[in-house]
Amino acid sequence: MKKFCLLSFVLCPLALSAQFQSFPVSEDIPQEAICYSLPATQLDIAVTVRTIVETPGEYARYAERYLGVNDVITAESTKKEIVDVAINPRTVADPTHRYYVLPGSLDSKDKPSMPQLYMTPEGILQAVNTEPAAISHLSKPDGKNAAFHKKNAASHKEQCNGEAYPTLTNEMLKASSSMKMAELAAKQVFSLRETRIALLQGELENAPKDGQALKLYLKELQNMEQAYTELFTGARRETIEVVHVTYLPQATGKGETAFRFSTQKGVVPTTDLSGNPVTLTVTPIAGTPMAQHTNTAPNPDRKSKISSIEVPAGLYYYIPRQSDVEVTYNRQALCQSTLYVAQAGILMKLPASPKLKATFSPNTGALTGSAK
Repeated sequence: MKKFCLLSFVLCPLALSAQFQSFPVSEDIPQEAICYSLPATQLDIAVTVRTIVETPGEYARYAERYLGVNDVITAESTKKEIVDVAINPRTVADPTHRYYVLPGSLDSKDKPSMPQLYMTPEGILQAVNTEPAAISHLSKPDGKNAAFHKKNAASHKEQCNGEAYPTLTNEMLKASSSMKMAELAAKQVFSLRETRIALLQGELENAPKDGQALKLYLKELQNMEQAYTELFTGARRETIEVVHVTYLPQATGKGETAFRFSTQKGVVPTTDLSGNPVTLTVTPIAGTPMAQHTNTAPNPDRKSKISSIEVPAGLYYYIPRQSDVEVTYNRQALCQSTLYVAQAGILMKLPASPKLKATFSPNTGALTGSAK
């Protein structure tokens, strides 16, 4: 069972009076203190981005004359667009909700030990004076707020019809002008179409003998025809990639810029003003029941809330609430999800007692069981 303290991962019994207290971590932490953190829900935002690249054909100005086509690409362009957004929550130690525990004043007659605090390897409080069922190994953060990275190249999926290149015939190589080359390229397009029709009608000599060979032959004819046609109409290629944005929500009830998106650059940091903001909003749902694992928690009252100063805080914990999480871009909702965001819960304090035994959820910070 792994435990956490400021100087060592092994807890040492210390002398104290009947009560201990928790204090928010500041720059100076007493040497004898034991530190713990509340959990925070970090969001892994998976953004699926489509990139569309258009390239004009070499013989675009002759497309209508030789192929009867006037809808052609006339200029190079690159455009990126968001196809899909998905949210995956993970639990990390909240750097803004760290606390340390101090023993009470020493008493020579009665020297009970320091409360035994159990933490996850990330330092999240999981139990006091009793061992939890199991120590969870939670996901570690991927970096700073709004850090983003692309998946490896294997995650990129090419979406285009073919990569065949037109074969320059002997006549095309001897042509003295681009117009003549365009005319010969157009003849190749019509010749390939005629070959495909003859093959399908069974009129082609030396036709493939089996279905698989026929399929490959037709595919090759299609690729060659596309390659010659694109000399006139231009080429349009699409690629799909997934970009992951790691974001730790700080506020609730109002939108935060998680990252920005540019139609030219794609996903960019919040500091890059070439992109428009993609907003993430976490809204706690009023009146929602607590998580199932908090059924044994005591009913909250005004005196036990963090805002109250009447009762010293022994340990801090959360009453979790479900929250609506929405990702918005250009006033359009890209993704909506309902989940437990730990830092959106109600922050509570548990009065200390030398006989206190309690367990907590390392994912939501909820009190899952207690005994005084």
